[in-house]
Formats: sequence, C-alpha cells, structure tokens
Amino acid sequence: MLAGMIRAARRAVPRAGYAAVLAAATLTASGASAQDRDRHAGYYYPPPTVSETFQAEATTLGEATRVRRIGFITIIVNKSLTASYPPPYAMFVKGAEAEKLIII
Repeated sequence: MLAGMIRAARRAVPRAGYAAVLAAATLTASGASAQDRDRHAGYYYPPPTVSETFQAEATTLGEATRVRRIGFITIIVNKSLTASYPPPYAMFVKGAEAEKLIII
C-alpha cells in the first residue's frame, strides 16, 4: 500500500512538491485541545481575537497508525538519500503518535 502511495505521489507531483504531498498524506489531525495550542499566547505573542477552522482539501487516512506514519517517512527519506545528489531538506516525525511532520 505504501509503495502504491509513493508511486502515485511521484506521478502527481514533481520532486519539489513532495513535502506538501507527504504532509497531506501522512498527517492526521492531532486532536490537541485549544489550551495546548495556545499555551504560549499572552507570553510570546498576544492572545488571538479571531479563530477560524481550516477545512483541508486532502483526505485523511483513518487507518494511519504511528507505525505506518513512521514507516512511510522512513521510506521517503531512504529513497531521497539514494538519489545522486543530497536532499536539500530533512524530514522526521514528532509527537506521541508521530502525528507531526517536521521538514527542515
């Protein structure tokens, strides 16, 4: 299943767009409460006055587990490291359920 997703991503998106596809394909909503997301409000930045809910066009995979998310990113990173040139970015996952994709 992962190999099919990778092949589909390769056909649909040029190399520079992999990060966006990976973020949409591998991550699900983190389920963090508003208090967790805004714990720095009022200290590092002013508290928000307006709140919006973003409706993503990408579909989330309900059967995605921590192991699948880590495995998917591991496959993508290993594939990019075997290219004839070094990748200009680094990717890894974070969070208790590997629900956050970090791209540097």
